Amino acid sequence: MIVLDTNVLLYAVDKRSGRYEQVRSWMQRMLDGGETFGLPWICIVGFVRISTLPSVLAQPLTVEQSPRTLRPMRISRP
Repeated sequence: MIVLDTNVLLYAVDKRSGRYEQVRSWMQRMLDGGETFGLPWICIVGFVRISTLPSVLAQPLTVEQSPRTLRPMRISRP
């Protein structure tokens, strides 16, 4: 099992990040391959908080967009 953290999620949405392409590609392979992963609630909350800050991202997400960004991960309980 892979446990994702807030930084990985942020790199995956920040197109200006030097790690954007690498992280997006890796996450897509993980999701397509059915890899088991965990996403702690604290990381979800941290992602929503940080991804909406204009002082962190040049193009911050809205409060509505941020949680929707995580939907493709099909968050579910074991």
